[in-house]
Amino acid sequence: MVGILRTVYDRKTGEIKSQEIVEELDMTEDEYYAPLVKIIGDAILNDIAKNKA
Repeated sequence: MVGILRTVYDRKTGEIKSQEIVEELDMTEDEYYAPLVKIIGDAILNDIAKNKA
Protein backbone atom coordinates (compact mmCIF):
# COMPACT_ATOMS: atom_id res chain seq x y z
CA MET A 1 0.00 0.00 0.00
CA VAL A 2 1.37 3.38 -1.01
CA GLY A 3 -0.20 6.71 -0.13
CA ILE A 4 0.05 9.95 -2.08
CA LEU A 5 0.58 12.67 0.53
CA ARG A 6 -0.13 16.37 0.01
CA THR A 7 1.87 18.62 2.33
CA VAL A 8 1.47 22.39 2.68
CA TYR A 9 4.49 24.37 3.96
CA ASP A 10 4.81 27.94 5.19
CA ARG A 11 7.27 29.54 2.76
CA LYS A 12 8.79 31.88 5.35
CA THR A 13 9.35 29.43 8.19
CA GLY A 14 9.38 26.08 6.38
CA GLU A 15 6.88 24.83 8.95
CA ILE A 16 4.43 22.14 7.86
CA LYS A 17 0.94 23.66 7.88
CA SER A 18 -1.08 20.59 6.88
CA GLN A 19 -0.79 17.07 5.52
CA GLU A 20 -3.47 15.05 3.77
CA ILE A 21 -3.50 11.59 2.20
CA VAL A 22 -4.86 12.26 -1.28
CA GLU A 23 -4.94 8.70 -2.59
CA GLU A 24 -4.00 5.16 -1.57
CA LEU A 25 -2.61 2.77 -4.17
CA ASP A 26 -1.90 -0.95 -4.11
CA MET A 27 1.40 -1.67 -5.83
CA THR A 28 4.23 -4.12 -5.50
CA GLU A 29 7.73 -3.17 -4.46
CA ASP A 30 8.88 -3.73 -8.06
CA GLU A 31 6.26 -1.31 -9.40
CA TYR A 32 7.25 1.27 -6.77
CA TYR A 33 10.99 1.21 -7.51
CA ALA A 34 10.87 0.60 -11.30
CA PRO A 35 10.85 4.30 -12.36
CA LEU A 36 13.76 5.12 -10.04
CA VAL A 37 15.79 2.13 -11.23
CA LYS A 38 15.16 3.10 -14.87
CA ILE A 39 16.27 6.73 -14.36
CA ILE A 40 19.40 5.85 -12.39
CA GLY A 41 20.22 2.85 -14.59
CA ASP A 42 19.96 4.93 -17.77
CA ALA A 43 22.18 7.64 -16.25
CA ILE A 44 24.83 5.07 -15.29
CA LEU A 45 24.75 3.44 -18.73
CA ASN A 46 25.09 6.86 -20.41
CA ASP A 47 28.08 7.73 -18.21
CA ILE A 48 29.74 4.40 -19.02
CA ALA A 49 29.16 4.94 -22.75
CA LYS A 50 30.67 8.45 -22.57
CA ASN A 51 33.76 7.21 -20.73
CA LYS A 52 34.39 4.46 -23.32
CA ALA A 53 34.33 6.88 -26.26
